[in-house]
Amino acid sequence: MKKSSRFHVFLSLSLVVGVGVVILRHSTRTSPVAQKPETASASPTESPPLASRSPTPSVASKETPKPLPKDSLRPEHSQFADFILSRYGMRASDYELTFTPDGLFGHLRAKRSAPRGAPALDREKTLTQARELIEATHLSGDLAEGSLLEVAEVAAKKNGDSAVTFEQRLDGVPLKPHSELHVVFQSDGTPIGVASTLTPRLTGVQSVVKVTEPSARTLAETSVREHSSGATLPPQGGRKIYWLYDGGGKTERPIAEARIAYEYTVHEFYVVIDAATGETLYRRKKSQH
Repeated sequence: MKKSSRFHVFLSLSLVVGVGVVILRHSTRTSPVAQKPETASASPTESPPLASRSPTPSVASKETPKPLPKDSLRPEHSQFADFILSRYGMRASDYELTFTPDGLFGHLRAKRSAPRGAPALDREKTLTQARELIEATHLSGDLAEGSLLEVAEVAAKKNGDSAVTFEQRLDGVPLKPHSELHVVFQSDGTPIGVASTLTPRLTGVQSVVKVTEPSARTLAETSVREHSSGATLPPQGGRKIYWLYDGGGKTERPIAEARIAYEYTVHEFYVVIDAATGETLYRRKKSQH
């Protein structure tokens, strides 16, 4: 075949292939099969709900919740900052004030402004100021129904601070563990520390006593002997308490059943014996308690 004939054949084939490609592209664009069906959620002016996107949780979402801001707290707790500002002239930059995520008072830690070693407040003044603070800031609102705050200890320290510890009690019997309010004043009367572990709610109260104190003392000693290889000293204590029993669960603020019990120190152990059943509700070395 001559060169000119071959050239004409090649040109004809190229034209045919080109026209075929154009036709194929046009049919693809216009074919109804290739078009996506319209749906209500496909509107360009709307986007799927945010929750339906299921984003991967960020690291921040696993962090322990921080105390709520002041304007999210119960009204009586918001009064705390207002009171210490008006009563002591303490501004937000002078202290750290925290509340738990569910709105319970946590603690106040303030900067020291009085010199160390100055004479501490006397007992009566310490108690008067502590009660004034509790009443003005409604801290007693964190108490479980029926329980009261009662003075457990007032102490004057060598550095000039004075401290008072209030126990949360039910019918005169202290709740344990925790369930206390500590207030510390420096020598000029300014509070530099307030810490609360008060129990806000109880699921029930078991107050029936079937085990005598001498019997509970023996049970406490036996409980320690069975778990200690060394010699034990006679049990000390025997005070009645309401032990907050939550079945072993861990809670920042116990919401538990209060069981009447006896507390003892046996050698290096703190032991709690149920006054109704004789069961050992708690036993731990004092260094770990």
